[in-house]
Amino acid sequence: RIFNQNDAHPLDADVLRALGPFDAHFLQFSGAIWFPMVYRFREQAMQALIRRKRDQQSRRALRYADQVGGAHVFPTAGPPCFLDDDLFYLNDLPGAPSPTIFLDQSVFLEYMGDQGDERGRLVIPGSVVSLHGSRCEVAHPVSDDEVRAIFEDKEAYLRGYQARLRPAIAAERASWPRGTVDILSSMRRLLQPLLQKADHTCAGVNARVLFSCGADEVVVDFLERRVYRWGGEKCRFRFFVEAPLMEALLEAGEEDWVNSLFLSCRFQAERDGKYNEYVYNFFKCLSRERLQYLEGYYAESTGTDEMWECAGYRVQRRCPHMKADLTEFGQYADGVLTCMMHGHQFELATGRCLTSDDLRLRTEPIEDASPADQAGGYSPTGTLARGS
Repeated sequence: RIFNQNDAHPLDADVLRALGPFDAHFLQFSGAIWFPMVYRFREQAMQALIRRKRDQQSRRALRYADQVGGAHVFPTAGPPCFLDDDLFYLNDLPGAPSPTIFLDQSVFLEYMGDQGDERGRLVIPGSVVSLHGSRCEVAHPVSDDEVRAIFEDKEAYLRGYQARLRPAIAAERASWPRGTVDILSSMRRLLQPLLQKADHTCAGVNARVLFSCGADEVVVDFLERRVYRWGGEKCRFRFFVEAPLMEALLEAGEEDWVNSLFLSCRFQAERDGKYNEYVYNFFKCLSRERLQYLEGYYAESTGTDEMWECAGYRVQRRCPHMKADLTEFGQYADGVLTCMMHGHQFELATGRCLTSDDLRLRTEPIEDASPADQAGGYSPTGTLARGS
């Protein structure tokens, strides 16, 4: 029995244990995150944050290993490697002047051993694991000496990898537009309509965000819900991105800047105050559909989801499927409300989903509704009432 946790953060250890016992547990140990590495912190503060992050990552992974109780533990799902010349220093190299947060599996396995836990097993891409009861055999695609060299002479291994991929990386960078995409107008066209619909997100950010892209400095203002050229306004969150990279993101119509920009570490950042999850969740949801889901999640999790009136019924505002706003995407006809985002249909009298067995829409009849309210077919405009 295998538990492939990857980078999930399960909250209920009892549920996990009930699914066991596990013969093998695969888990992330080295974070795919940009903090603190891209921030413009003073060196002393940076080193303190790196040490804390390394310790937190290792402690968390070992705690999950203890909770799951697998017979064998395989640290996987990390770390990234950085092959850009200007980011190569982010690789965690033995003997380097300062560590980074991207420790590799050999470091975590040593940490497990220091804690008295000998269940750890080393695997690399191409390794074959054979489990026979309590026995575990690992066959690597290269010799044991070559495996050791990967980690003991890690810089040489990564420099070789970098050399092999250099033509591909150079070609990718050469393909980025340079001066052919109007960054300000493109960001305004993409982001401003989303800001108008992002009630919970804007309240959560409650600040301005600056994107400094060379000569183009653009403010995403979550207070006024506008996108405009920076004129010296105080911006709590500040990102510094090369203009060609930002042009490439905009030209490609990227809808998830967390994966396409932030996780690449191809930027620098500053902020006043603490981390704000609302900022990054917004930039992960740069489409109408993604934002609908995000806003619906916030509405449900904060207990502020609303009801609206449709054809003689009070109906929950967000579709149970992917949280689309039914006051915008709902279409009613003959007792059935259809969410036009993905086509899910709900019977208003019962809340039953006619499309999927595992969904239900919260509805309640309005006692004084007239028969005329329930007749015909229309796209509702959404009379809203605060729900419980």
